[in-house]
Formats: sequence, C-alpha cells, structure tokens
Amino acid sequence: MGLLDELNCKPFKKLEGSCLSLFEEIDKPALRPLPTVAYEFAWWRQARVSVDYHIAVEGCYYSVPYTLTKETVDVRFTDQIVGTRSIGWTQQT
Repeated sequence: MGLLDELNCKPFKKLEGSCLSLFEEIDKPALRPLPTVAYEFAWWRQARVSVDYHIAVEGCYYSVPYTLTKETVDVRFTDQIVGTRSIGWTQQT
C-alpha cells in the first residue's frame, strides 16, 4: 500500500470513517465523465468594420458582409477559427 493510500484510509479522529470512505459515499456518485471535446481557449475583441468590408484581427484582415460597414462587431478567435458576431448575425471563417 502506497503512502497516499495509507493516508486516505487513515480514520478521522472525531468523525466516523476516513477520506476514502467519504469520497466513496459522497463525491464518487456525483462525478460525471469528462467532456468528449477538449476545451479550446478563445480571445474576444471588438473591431469596427471599415468601408472596404474588412476587420483587422491580430494584424490580419478578414472580410465581413457589406451590411456591417461602419458597425462594431464582436470577434472571437482561437488558434484555428476567427468568428464575428453582430446583433442578429454570426459568421465563422
């Protein structure tokens, strides 16, 4: 038996049971499986759409629909995807 197992099985001084018995009784039934898709970190910025229908994100330019000209849009970007969002409109490239 390893040191960690020994510590977890050691009985409490003032309560019934041990860390392991409380884990088995309370925590283990409440555990859920890990998500199937890994978490992907994303950055959020705001950008103003210029008259040529482009926004600048981290030094690169992305086109958006002309109807958003001169509007401010929310931009979400990850290592692989850049997405823009305005009221009632969403695009991912």
